[in-house]
Amino acid sequence: MTSLRLPTVLLVVAIVALGFVGVPQWRHLHAAHDRAQDRADSLAVAKLEVTDLTTLSPSTLDTHLKRLEGRLTGTFARQFEAFYSTFASVVKEQKVRSRGSVQSVALASLTDHKAVALVAARAVVVSKGQENHHLDRAYRFEVSLSKRGSLWLISGMRFVS
Repeated sequence: MTSLRLPTVLLVVAIVALGFVGVPQWRHLHAAHDRAQDRADSLAVAKLEVTDLTTLSPSTLDTHLKRLEGRLTGTFARQFEAFYSTFASVVKEQKVRSRGSVQSVALASLTDHKAVALVAARAVVVSKGQENHHLDRAYRFEVSLSKRGSLWLISGMRFVS
């Protein structure tokens, strides 16, 4: 009977030892996965917002701006709301059409609930009276993001040089 107790004790000790080693490793891997997911998600939202902001057409503007507005939070959402009608009227009156694309995007910082992305974009812009003259524009944005639940939302945006 003693010979049966020794392997059982050794098995229990081995399981406990694996727990001490394995649980922290599992937590570390889980945290690394969450961080990688936050990185990918925050970059995707920043890229999408800049693409949508630099892609405009009078015919789809209202739907487009509502989609942009849905990714905003906090003070920045209120600022956008106040600026919304002025921006929309200029785009419609001047018949501005713009086709934007993101050239590169990178994270400047990332924490559990905040991120700052740097986004370089280009856009081809045409407006009323300039139909045959396409302007190629380059933009650089610093996009601040805040995590609300599982979603990353834009909490600020500014042009940078």
